[in-house]
Amino acid sequence: MRYSFLILTVVLLCLFGSAQAQQKINYYPDSIRIEMPDQHTLIVFEMRQFKNDLDFIKNFPALFKELLEYVQKSTPVDFASTGPYRIDIQMLPEGYKEVMSNSAEHSYKPVGEKTLIKISHVDNPVTQAIVKEKQLTELLPPGWEVFIFSKDFKITIYSESFEGIKYLGSVDLAETSSTLSNDPGMKIMGKKSVRARMILQQGKASQNSIRYIYPGDNIALGLNAGVGLFQDKLYPELSFMLGFTFKDRYFRKNIRTSLVFNNLFFAEKVIEGYSTNINSFLSMTFEKNFNSKTDGARWSGLGAGLLVRKSGDYFTGNTAKFFITHDMGRVNLV
Repeated sequence: MRYSFLILTVVLLCLFGSAQAQQKINYYPDSIRIEMPDQHTLIVFEMRQFKNDLDFIKNFPALFKELLEYVQKSTPVDFASTGPYRIDIQMLPEGYKEVMSNSAEHSYKPVGEKTLIKISHVDNPVTQAIVKEKQLTELLPPGWEVFIFSKDFKITIYSESFEGIKYLGSVDLAETSSTLSNDPGMKIMGKKSVRARMILQQGKASQNSIRYIYPGDNIALGLNAGVGLFQDKLYPELSFMLGFTFKDRYFRKNIRTSLVFNNLFFAEKVIEGYSTNINSFLSMTFEKNFNSKTDGARWSGLGAGLLVRKSGDYFTGNTAKFFITHDMGRVNLV
């Protein structure tokens, strides 16, 4: 009886324990930052998978020049002198429901294209400072900002003046693109993400920093408690788990394979109280995380195990089990 009370107590703690805060997944793990000190301008490319489109940065100035023409068509003649402005450009997928923000001072959508442009005047300009290790590493005075978004990339642009914004439509980024695509680490990238910082002065790269981040796989030890049903009997169970979790390039837990030692506690009434029969299975599971929105895993998968410890007459002969497991939040259904 004391075993049953212990296991049921652990079950209650599992069910009513505090929930952990979950964060959204970063689906743009590749980051390339290009600084242009002569123009007081910087641009940050964040991409789902830069390696799939190595020419994107080289071709970006032509795309940006076209987008900037749409912006200028939709604004007053004195647009450049009345800034700074914030420009949001959404390159929308087919069938996307387009909603215009009431806060935009000017808005313009090219006919026949799934592109939404919003232009807002910066009424309260602020200076942004970044401090790392007690050192001021970056100071951005009030300026122009452009944010470009699509399902494959996010781009952030900052410049002190509109002239710096226009410069991006004519800058030659072929050398920068070639430096990235020919880096030795790009050839063995796998599920790693790239972090690059490049400084362009007088049209040439003066400094380059390229590094690769591996998402990191995990080894986990776990203790799980639960309640099961065998024929007409409810029984508590306690499982010890050794798992190997493999992450994808978005740092999301993706695949898990585990070795599980599962103990089933069957209480039987005897002349002097109760006796407990413990039956144990050793199992292997293979699971996939189907939560694509937050870093909290929701596992579903298959498992198989063998009876390695038998007590009582609940199981006879050689016994195996095959099962499906599904994570329902705080409760795991097997």
